[in-house]
This record gives sequence, C-alpha cells and structure tokens, in this order.
Amino acid sequence: MNTSLFLTLWAAFAAVSWLSPKNQDIGTIPAGEVYQTAFVYQNTGTEAITIDNVRTTCGCTVPDWNQHLLPPGQKDTLRVLLERNNRGRFRQKIKVFFHHQRQAEVLTLRGKVE
Repeated sequence: MNTSLFLTLWAAFAAVSWLSPKNQDIGTIPAGEVYQTAFVYQNTGTEAITIDNVRTTCGCTVPDWNQHLLPPGQKDTLRVLLERNNRGRFRQKIKVFFHHQRQAEVLTLRGKVE
C-alpha cells in the first residue's frame, strides 16, 4: 500500500483528540471513598463518532459516557468513578472503543490509597 494513502486513510479514522491528559495522576486518596474524574475529548474527524464500549482493569473503576453520536468539532466527557479499598499505589487502565476505530484509546489513572 502506498504510504501517503495509508496515512490519509489512518487520519480519516483518527477522529478523536483528548483535551484532558490521557494519563492522570490523581495523587493520594482515602481508602473506601469514591473519587470522580473526567476525560474530555473532541471529535476531530469529518463524521459523527460514538463510544461503543469502555473497559476497565478492575471493578473498582466505573466509566460513564454518553451513547449518542458526537458531530464533528464537538466535545464530550467520559466520567470515571474510582473506589479503592486496598491501600498502596495503583494504576488503572481504561480502554475506550470508538465506533469504526480498530484500536482502543488507552487512558490511565494512577495514585495512592491511604
């Protein structure tokens, strides 16, 4: 495949730009308390997009997202609730699957529970 054609096709499907950091260090949180954070993204493509699924590495991390089509140029928020009881450092991965995108967008939360 021609390299420029490949890059053009890839750019057509790379329709998400994260406006907040994809890797968030949330610092120290108390054990057993619910922590809420958000990841803001924008549709930078030419077609409407939607999140098909969000997977986390632990049941202690609960994602909440809008399931509507996001028009080009518009912004939206993926909210995440985290409740950890085990003390110590942690790193949680959040995989976001957008419709028509082959690979998941990977977000991370890290910090320490006291």
